[in-house]
Amino acid sequence: MRDGVRLGTNVCLPSGMGPWPAVLVRTPYSKDRQFENGEQTYISRQIAFVAQDVRGLYRSEGEYRPFVDDGKDGYDTVEWIARQAWSNGKVGMTGASAPGLIANQAALAAPPHLICLFVVKAVPGTYR
Repeated sequence: MRDGVRLGTNVCLPSGMGPWPAVLVRTPYSKDRQFENGEQTYISRQIAFVAQDVRGLYRSEGEYRPFVDDGKDGYDTVEWIARQAWSNGKVGMTGASAPGLIANQAALAAPPHLICLFVVKAVPGTYR
């Protein structure tokens, strides 16, 4: 991330020649669980799948502060994906519940390569 913190990230690429679009899930529930659920769904459709533990949880460095760092960390991750040789620069995000809130916060930070969101069961704000 921009402050040097390293976040645990799994990347699964389709077979064949890229570059490919990518779908990103950032989660406080373990990237490995998300990875098991999404890997085949996306790569079978020639879409790279990226799952990431949020700051301070599981394999990610830093301090866990729910929904505080997710805008800038989401921005940095989307832009990191777009710079990879295997990426065609088009990144989408998805998530349900907390990962959905996290995706919304990344979208509010407006990374240039984030082209779509599919968010389920995420309240519009974290006030309550």
